[in-house]
Amino acid sequence: MEETRNQERESLHLRSIVDVKELQRMQNLLSDATGLAAVILDASGQPVTKPSNYPDFCRKVGSSIIGQERCGQCAKNGSGIYRCHAGLMEFSKYIIVDKKLAGILIGGQALLEQPDPDYCRSVLADLGLNEEECLRALEHVPVRSQKAVEASAELFSSTIEQWVLNIYEQKKNQARVEVFLRESETVQEAMKKIKMKARELEQTAVTE
Repeated sequence: MEETRNQERESLHLRSIVDVKELQRMQNLLSDATGLAAVILDASGQPVTKPSNYPDFCRKVGSSIIGQERCGQCAKNGSGIYRCHAGLMEFSKYIIVDKKLAGILIGGQALLEQPDPDYCRSVLADLGLNEEECLRALEHVPVRSQKAVEASAELFSSTIEQWVLNIYEQKKNQARVEVFLRESETVQEAMKKIKMKARELEQTAVTE
């Protein structure tokens, strides 16, 4: 079941787990494979990666102060697969690692059908943008079925989450090995001291 965005959850620092450049590369590959946009935020909602394949229409809407505020609200409050304020289909998925929130994947930015100009004009009316330019940009937004958007969202989230989890587990195991080695060295030093003390006691007993 999709969890609500305002649910409190213990978090991890995504940047401390993964190489951001490699995360960006994976995001770009998945975005190119599906033809849909994507960006990854950390647990606090700050961008970790640069947006991949965001349509020019989204950039135009985001260039408006009102549009930027509304896009921010969608990113903050959106959950699962939903329609953004500009009428595009988005998805928002938690990246969960070790039962902790490591990041948030946001993507999609697709239409379910060819755009309705009249509806789009009503959406754009109070953004203070050139409507005709926005409508031309809207023509280049990918059109996908609901099923295709859902499948892409699952592909993105499962692939990224598993990759982050694998790296996290590798680092945890490495940390355990390092702790074990440090503890082994401590035990070995303690054993040396015990042996030295035993020899001293044996020598004392012989001389008495």
